[in-house]
Formats: sequence, C-alpha cells, structure tokens
Amino acid sequence: MLYISIPYRTCGHLCCCGCGKEIVTPLSPARWSFTYDGENVSMEPSISNWELPCQSHYWIHRSQVHWSRRNSPAELADNREGSPRSRTACR
Repeated sequence: MLYISIPYRTCGHLCCCGCGKEIVTPLSPARWSFTYDGENVSMEPSISNWELPCQSHYWIHRSQVHWSRRNSPAELADNREGSPRSRTACR
C-alpha cells in the first residue's frame, strides 16, 4: 500500500522486501514524482533503500513492484555522499 500526501508532498509505504521499515519519499521535481491514472500509481525514479540492511531496490509501476538490481559499492558511496535523486528517508 502506498500512502500519498499532497499537502506534505510525500509518499510513504513499507519496504517492499518485507523488512517492515517505513519508506518516505519526498515529492519534488528533483526527487520523486508519481502518476495516477485513475486506477494505478507509478513512482519515478526507482526506490533505492541503500540505508537499510536489506538494501532493496525497486520501481513502483502501475501499482506493481518491479525489482531492480542491487546498487554497486560505488553507487552506494555516491548515494551516501548526497546524490539528490537517490535519497530516501527511512524510519
């Protein structure tokens, strides 16, 4: 389930790997956006949970989860250094 708050410009869901961690993605042109076609929701870009032990990486497209490859150590290092398109707030 994906929760979307327009007033707070955020989306939230539980990590799709099943670890139970809450994932909050800020909505903005520099980060994530979503589309709703009246029935399905899609988010872009991918969700990369590099701060979590699971390090899951997936896309939400037409209300379906599509798994992506894990990030390389170099990509993880780039994310940790503050790449603006790859930040996910995890709780």
